Amino acid sequence: MIHRKPKTMTESILYKSLLMMMLLLITACSGTRHLPEGEKLYTGGVIKLESKDDLKNSKIRFIKKTAENGLSPKPNKSYLGMRPKLWIYMLAGDHPKSKFKKWLKKTGEAPVLMSQVNSSMTSDIINAKLYNIGIFKGITQFNIIEKKRTMKVIYTSTIHKPYTTKVLINSISDDSVRQLILSRNDETLIKPGEDYNLEKLKTERNRMDALLKNHGYFYFNPDYLNFKADTSEINRTVSFNLELKDSIPQNATIAYRINQVIIDQDYSLAAADSVQTKDTIHYQGTIFLGKEAEMEIRPRVIL
Repeated sequence: MIHRKPKTMTESILYKSLLMMMLLLITACSGTRHLPEGEKLYTGGVIKLESKDDLKNSKIRFIKKTAENGLSPKPNKSYLGMRPKLWIYMLAGDHPKSKFKKWLKKTGEAPVLMSQVNSSMTSDIINAKLYNIGIFKGITQFNIIEKKRTMKVIYTSTIHKPYTTKVLINSISDDSVRQLILSRNDETLIKPGEDYNLEKLKTERNRMDALLKNHGYFYFNPDYLNFKADTSEINRTVSFNLELKDSIPQNATIAYRINQVIIDQDYSLAAADSVQTKDTIHYQGTIFLGKEAEMEIRPRVIL
């Protein structure tokens, strides 16, 4: 006969705590039982891709991930098929009065309902996401799957091989700006044969803007650059013409240079508006304010 050792108080508390946690997880599934009348819980969207083109698995994964970024709204968080945060929110009731129930409401997660889902708009957003990576003729359709208390949406996107870059031609009208950009053309992010990518075009535009600003074009702006695209459906390629937009400010294409450098070692924001007369020291084209004997910096050292 086996004699079991009596549980200690600590073991008993631990056992009850584990039991309560298990019950909580099991009961978490009942988060759908207290939904508003006529509503169903939205459990998420699923992306499916269809294509007649032969695409590499890595490209398919990238396209699918891009399309998934367009899914909206985000469903309630789920753990092993259960939604404990939703259950906690529901446990608080519609109008919590006690501090504990208010805490439950704040800690929990409000249900994402069927009425919050606009599948048609989401399909358009997915198409736009696909367009931005070179799938210009992608078509997304949706199918709503409803159960007793839940619903999900399956989005099926018909895709094709992304359009690729054929050539980038610098057609900027201002000679100085054009030549400066061409001088650093080896750093361009837009390369022939690579897939069209809107984010990469934006990054390339910012790169050119930084290059121009570093060479004195302080009033230039990346929005002044325009990639004019010409697509070929036969080869599925895109040719770009880099141009300046019309009606940009005149000072945008002026390279500013340093005229004079003035160094004031005693400058203070507090005394910036006061009128002070200071001695000046000229050294190699730079003006130092203050008496040479009192200076803590030495012109010969810094120049």
